[in-house]
Amino acid sequence: MKTKLILGSIIVNTMLIGSLAYADQYSTDHPMTYVKDSIITGKVKAKFVDDELIRTQTDIQVNTDARGVVVLSGTSMNKDAADRAEFVARHTDGVADVWNHVKVK
Repeated sequence: MKTKLILGSIIVNTMLIGSLAYADQYSTDHPMTYVKDSIITGKVKAKFVDDELIRTQTDIQVNTDARGVVVLSGTSMNKDAADRAEFVARHTDGVADVWNHVKVK
């Protein structure tokens, strides 16, 4: 009787540990998620610095979520610069989508 109880307990624990490891692989709280988000944000910001229109005509903040969606916020001196920022962000490796919340002054 004790053998069956111990064996059953081992099997249940093994299955539980396996399922937790699998779930953790796809968790948005995983440290690698933040690294990936930071890399995408850094790439977009670097492209903004390299683009004279964006660099001189905007004050844009860039945030990236766990799914690779980039959110642009802040201000722009004109619509062309805001549109250019969205275009540049959208054509950056790793970006799944862009939400442009930039306000034109």
